[in-house]
Amino acid sequence: MSQDPTTPDRPGAGPGPALPPLICPNCGEAVDLPEEERRQRVLLCSKCSFPLPRQSGQERTAAQDLLDATGANFGWIAAALVALAFLVIIQAWGPREAGPPEARPPSLTNSVGMRLVLVPAGTFRMGSRSGSADEQPVREVTIRRPFYLGATEVTNEQFTRVMQQAPFFPNDPPSNPVVFVSWHQAKDFCLRLSVLEKATYRLPTEAEWEYACRAGTTTDFFWGDAWQDGFAWAHPNSGRPTRSTHPVGTLKPNGWGLYDMSGNVGEWCEDVYAPAYLPGDVADPKGPPRGDFRVVRGGAYDHTPEGVRSAARGHHPPGEAAMGPGFRVVMELPPAAPATTP
Repeated sequence: MSQDPTTPDRPGAGPGPALPPLICPNCGEAVDLPEEERRQRVLLCSKCSFPLPRQSGQERTAAQDLLDATGANFGWIAAALVALAFLVIIQAWGPREAGPPEARPPSLTNSVGMRLVLVPAGTFRMGSRSGSADEQPVREVTIRRPFYLGATEVTNEQFTRVMQQAPFFPNDPPSNPVVFVSWHQAKDFCLRLSVLEKATYRLPTEAEWEYACRAGTTTDFFWGDAWQDGFAWAHPNSGRPTRSTHPVGTLKPNGWGLYDMSGNVGEWCEDVYAPAYLPGDVADPKGPPRGDFRVVRGGAYDHTPEGVRSAARGHHPPGEAAMGPGFRVVMELPPAAPATTP
């Protein structure tokens, strides 16, 4: 004998009407379920998977209505919590104040027409075993932060615009490197340029200077171990019978796009001069805290090739201007924003 499909599966039960649908308290969907499925511990809405009440229609009690209302409110609370979690994830993984290193331009030009080249952080061997005693001991030096460095030495035109005064030789070509500048005047230039540009400009440390000059090379010059006329103005090629400075950027640059790192004019560095390096590998070294001389690097138009090598060092009293020293500037990058843990 077959059983009526509307008959409940329990002893003594007779045929009865179809049960009213269950109403989802979250989305309002009407869900038809047979009584057998309504006996499950958990009933889920077929549309939104929200827990369903076990009864509907006239079978609902006041207590069940209250529970279902609470369930509906819970749906809104759950949705709000999901939205809040999403906002927290966006906040954690969103953009930060400082962009990654690859977002920095490889070069830029400031308001006085000075082009600056990005020098990456890195490690190099500073000094020379075959050079003068003050170039030793050779040590491994790490430059921990990238920085921008002038692509050329500061020119007469740039010096005039920042300092609002003529250079020592007012009739020199505007694109020649400025000369007869003391270390103190070079520092003053950096201070004025910082105010003008709303950025931090300074002289390079001696370690930064040699690192930038070498541009990843280990040879005597940034172009090799033998002198070549096409890379630096020095005694062999700077003019006869009277040698002199030349317009910046007219010879070939090094591998990082920096011109005249060797020759033309020597360049003031930030450091106090020491007659020898301290032994041991170091990061971001600076010279001694006090001394009578400041470091001059790069050699000048009247130096022999030996004097314009990447490791060659010079020094001069900081308060005296001379024909040889000029300078180029560093523009510091602002500190990167600390990374946050998602």
